[in-house]
Amino acid sequence: MHHKITKVQKKHWQEGTLMMFHEELRKSLDEMNCTQKELAEAGNLPASTVNRYVSGKRVPEQRSEQLEKILDGLQILSNRKKYTGFSRENFYKILEKQLEITSFDYERFRKNLNMLIDTLEIKVSKMTKELYYEPSYIQRIKSGQRRPADPEDFAGKVAAYILEHHIADRTEIRQLLGVEKDKIRNDEEAVKALEEWLCTGEDPLVDPIDIFLRKIDEFDLNECLHKIDKSGESYVTLPFTTRKIYYGKEGMMKAEMNFIRLTLASESMEPSIHYSDMPVENIFGNPEFCNRWIEGLMLLQKKGLKLVVIHNMSRSLHELLLGMEKWIPVYMAGQMESYCLYQSRRNNFCNGIRVSGAVALREGAVRGFDEDSKYYVTEKKEEVAYYNKQIRNLISRSNVLMKVYREENKQEFSRFLLEDQKEQGKRRNILPSLPLYTMSEATLDEIISENYFSSEFIRELKYYYLNQKIRVEDILKHSEMENEVAVQEETNIESCFIPLAGIFGGQELWYAADLYKKHLEETRNFAASHTNYILIENSAPKFRNLQVSIMDENWIMLSKTKNPTIHFVIQEPKLCKTVWKMIEKRKAKESRE
Repeated sequence: MHHKITKVQKKHWQEGTLMMFHEELRKSLDEMNCTQKELAEAGNLPASTVNRYVSGKRVPEQRSEQLEKILDGLQILSNRKKYTGFSRENFYKILEKQLEITSFDYERFRKNLNMLIDTLEIKVSKMTKELYYEPSYIQRIKSGQRRPADPEDFAGKVAAYILEHHIADRTEIRQLLGVEKDKIRNDEEAVKALEEWLCTGEDPLVDPIDIFLRKIDEFDLNECLHKIDKSGESYVTLPFTTRKIYYGKEGMMKAEMNFIRLTLASESMEPSIHYSDMPVENIFGNPEFCNRWIEGLMLLQKKGLKLVVIHNMSRSLHELLLGMEKWIPVYMAGQMESYCLYQSRRNNFCNGIRVSGAVALREGAVRGFDEDSKYYVTEKKEEVAYYNKQIRNLISRSNVLMKVYREENKQEFSRFLLEDQKEQGKRRNILPSLPLYTMSEATLDEIISENYFSSEFIRELKYYYLNQKIRVEDILKHSEMENEVAVQEETNIESCFIPLAGIFGGQELWYAADLYKKHLEETRNFAASHTNYILIENSAPKFRNLQVSIMDENWIMLSKTKNPTIHFVIQEPKLCKTVWKMIEKRKAKESRE
């Protein structure tokens, strides 16, 4: 096997004085007044192989057969020419030093290639055919079973293919590269940047799922509603615009605001329904406009309208989570339904419809040419009715994305948990503190005795505690449960609490350090006495106000304890599988570390 010297790696010699292997080889041949052909014959090597070594296009592996033949040939020539400047050990040292610098990171290359293919959902079979490789070639590179002979050349071909065939995915490509839109001026620069990232780049992105979960954890509905109250007046006083057709991104912002303004001003209490497969950065790429737009949607909720959103699940994961992240305030405020719809990402056109009882907004563009997009706002009854029918047809083809449980439907939530505890499947929970159900009843009574709880709350707490114990014991009879729990060091115990999201009152159960130590011991004993219960202790809590529960790839539940107390149960397969894989990856990484 040979090492290829890449353009990036050659910089190390351009900036220093280190002699390279091919330079030392050429120097020895020049000083002996020998040709490459003579060396090939003396070392019993093909002339083409010697030429690649002398030109620096290839470097032999240390202690390889090719290296020994080269050095044997040099030894024969030096003896023949009575040359005293040849040293086998000197070549070993030069090669060792060079390979320390030039060693190509094939594992990093493989990971970047896989990340690119997964992010853009590239069809490998189609790419392999287009690039004229044998059918299994790229799959074997992806799996690590094969290495490209010339990784830079391979990366350049992949980059050019992607830029040509995935023009609609340039936002995701820029995010992988970690560059702003105006930093890449043309396709040639984009191919070069993508090629270099494939060969050497680190992933600049924090895990998008982790960002999404942290946003939910940190969100405070009370603060958000306070801002909405302050911004409501300015929406009411926005001037009406008589214009109905808008173009480009500037026009998009005016059209969106006009739709919200007209819906607020109308007397209709019909739901406001939203669907779009336009690039999410059109709205969310401008933070100031995005905040204003979300405030407008929440004002529609404050008016009493139900919001319905259809999420396009054919987006990339990053786009999908970015969109859902920005909708968090709207979900938290209630009066919300969400659906998911799949369609081809390779459609040449992107479209959107927003409809309320009195207004409709239609948007469209050729994919990848957002500057030429068109937006049409109408209040004509027949047109609004037509678009309303269209978007309801979309809903009929969609699936429910998630169920949202608040205090007003807590009985329905209880039924969901009761049904679920009968189902077989591994559960995983990420908890900010020790779980209530591992505590003994005696410890719970001690905590109650040290607090001034109302008799009503005590009854509710004990009922919740017993239900939790029964649920977990039932699940452990047939399935595994893994709890990743934030545990405080016994020498540095500060505030100790147990979130009570299932009670729907925004409460947390606080207790002193001595009772926390007792609870921790009981939790460890619970794990030791239940074969199917796996306890993973972490010193740093992943979240403070959020519990994440996963049941195989069937559902994800995000439970927020307060501000507000709310449970999101997502049963959409793509998201469930992705989160499950994320947990598996993170576990594998932590076990390696």
